[in-house]
Amino acid sequence: MVKSKNNQRINDNDPNNNNEGDEMNENADPNSGNYDVKLLLLGSGESGKSTFFKQVQNERRRVKNTVHFNVVSSMAVMCQKLKELNLEFSSEELSKCAERVLQLSKNRAFMTSTTSVKGGDRNFYTDEIANDIYQLWKDSTIQKVFQNNRNDVHVFDGAEYFFERLDIIRKNDYIPSEEDLLYCRQKTIGIVEVSFDHESLKFSLFDVGGQRSERKKWVNCFEGVSAVVYVSSLADYDLKMYEDDSLNRMDDSLTVFEGLCNGFFKETPIIIVLNKTDIFKKKLEVHGIEQCFKDYNGSQDYDESVQFIRNKFLSLNKFDEQRIWIHECCATSTDDVRKVFEQIKHQVAQWKRNH
Repeated sequence: MVKSKNNQRINDNDPNNNNEGDEMNENADPNSGNYDVKLLLLGSGESGKSTFFKQVQNERRRVKNTVHFNVVSSMAVMCQKLKELNLEFSSEELSKCAERVLQLSKNRAFMTSTTSVKGGDRNFYTDEIANDIYQLWKDSTIQKVFQNNRNDVHVFDGAEYFFERLDIIRKNDYIPSEEDLLYCRQKTIGIVEVSFDHESLKFSLFDVGGQRSERKKWVNCFEGVSAVVYVSSLADYDLKMYEDDSLNRMDDSLTVFEGLCNGFFKETPIIIVLNKTDIFKKKLEVHGIEQCFKDYNGSQDYDESVQFIRNKFLSLNKFDEQRIWIHECCATSTDDVRKVFEQIKHQVAQWKRNH
């Protein structure tokens, strides 16, 4: 569990508490522990669940290599898509840049050394690679692929943020900022735990991997759960699954939720966090949610669209409707997550005392 260096629990009622030195248990046993409230954080892959967890945990780790991995892999998939579309770069030099980036993205040592926040000692993000990516990002053909095909090639949501900071992340003394950390995509593998106190209750929050390959581990966490926090991305209504291009991500999220709320957790409080409100608002300016929901006849208004999605989730529940709560959130906003999580803790504490 997340503890301070002297092995004490985090008291989130202490305004002087700073968790920057915390260590987390990345192979936590969710069925053993001394706590009053066990929260299970679930959600589909890339829902922003782990970003939400990082905000709750106040995680500050050195993720420089992971940032570099995100930038290289995102540029690589766009270069590959460019080839598939039979598009050409404006110069032979740019083609060589693309080949070097593609080659690095397939380097097993690079992949294994950067998908961990601890990273590796070897620097794969050389000046040459940094220059390659900088030149490619400026190219009009890559920009065309990014604008028109980013959903097809699964470019992660934080890609543009980092591409606009290429001059910063290439520096040898670069240390990711708090904002960088929140935009940095990192898959949750296994089970991670953070513990804290709230209203005289001891809480433990378990974050479990959301990728399809990780979901088989969920059942190992089900024992003694006080409440489930289920994160779903509002912005996924026009995206396909990374693991299955035939399946819409929003549909998958709804299906997973239906199985949870009517199965093992049919009597357990479930808090739905509709995440990525910022991206959702931008997408609505281009096209509405009818891309996913054929029965939607409303406008592209944010409130109307969100209410429809909220009702979709609520309609799937076949048991006590009082145990389902829904919040909207932008997990990259520290203030947003703080407010939402305070509400969640209060709701769960109240439920715990009344049931």
